[in-house]
Amino acid sequence: MARAKSDKKWGFVNDRGGWVIPPSFESVMDFTGDGLARATSGGKWGFINARGEWVIPPGFYEVLAFEANGLARAKNIEYWGFINARGEWVIPPVFDEVGPMAANGLARAEISGNWGFINARGEWAIPPIYDKVFGFEAHGLARAKSDDKWGFIDARGEWIIPPNFDLVWSFDKNGLALVESRGKRGFINPKGEWLIPPNFDAALWFAADDLAPAENNGKWGRINARGEWVIPPDFDNLGHGSVNGLTMAESKGKWGLINDKGEWVIPPSYDRIGYFAANGLAKAKSNGKWGFINARNKWVIPPGFDEVLDWRFKASDPAVVISKGHRHYIDAKGDFVVPIDYALVKDNIPALRWENFGDRRTLKTGRGTVVMSIEPVCTGEVAKNARGRIIWPEEDSVAEICEEAKKQQDEELGPDNPERCGP
Repeated sequence: MARAKSDKKWGFVNDRGGWVIPPSFESVMDFTGDGLARATSGGKWGFINARGEWVIPPGFYEVLAFEANGLARAKNIEYWGFINARGEWVIPPVFDEVGPMAANGLARAEISGNWGFINARGEWAIPPIYDKVFGFEAHGLARAKSDDKWGFIDARGEWIIPPNFDLVWSFDKNGLALVESRGKRGFINPKGEWLIPPNFDAALWFAADDLAPAENNGKWGRINARGEWVIPPDFDNLGHGSVNGLTMAESKGKWGLINDKGEWVIPPSYDRIGYFAANGLAKAKSNGKWGFINARNKWVIPPGFDEVLDWRFKASDPAVVISKGHRHYIDAKGDFVVPIDYALVKDNIPALRWENFGDRRTLKTGRGTVVMSIEPVCTGEVAKNARGRIIWPEEDSVAEICEEAKKQQDEELGPDNPERCGP
């Protein structure tokens, strides 16, 4: 099921655009693995099942999804706690903020400006004596701040890596954590030992290709886990990672793509650039407008869009662009298309090529192919595909619209009035 909105109310539709859960909620979130979705009514949050029934009535100011331990974070007027699947408070709402339960059964919590860790009973496992903490992660360590310095603690609250750093980040899969000390950045191991000394003016964590961006004297390159330059620091800016061996890079105010040796594959001639998708196209910006280029650095879709929201051109989905303040879907040829599931798009996605014929509107691609039409029916509208079949709403819903309209007009106009809707 997918979320959908109609007349300012939210519900869920199936893949044919039919309402499975009618739009009766102020807001909804997606269903999670436990078969529940968060929803609001009367300004309060609760949980519904796949039939749209309240499993936990809306009585909370905020809720988050249930976690593996069967508890969900919830907030009353001001404070956070944890509830069970019956909506009962298991950990009373007495905390200014709480995080999710980590694998070790501990959740970070704040009270009166101080942070510590609580267990599944709401008891302090690590007293709230820290300026700030993050949840437990790799190596059984959590980042913690004390007296304006950062270090790492274990599940007993003991300093494994003393708080000697100005900033710390999580440990990467290679066992290194990015840290900052005295304005310089380097990388330490889980014992707090320097494996890459703090010799860089700036650096980011390691990407999926096991390289990290680093900067010295205003120039960026990429280093390996030994701190060696793999891509020399010759660039004004770099993307964090790489895709298919290419990295976004900036030189003299223009962007292009470099390979894993730092050589230009797409020269720096664009205001901005993206990575190549599976269909061989990459978004690029020139003179303030976005378009799409191929691997030969040629425009396939000329730059005419204000923004590109989704450039990936998945197997079954077009790209999402913005032009003249409106959101549109385009295919790999640059033609405007829309999903056939009108229930998901009717309130949100205006298209460029609407042609009006009286009360009937027809949506066409850039080449004039009819995608669908919207036609009035009684007091509502229906969407039809290119063959004239109603695709939204379901036919039963159309009958209900007309029946309701006729009842209303019988009352207002009388059954014999010529302005009455339908037979």
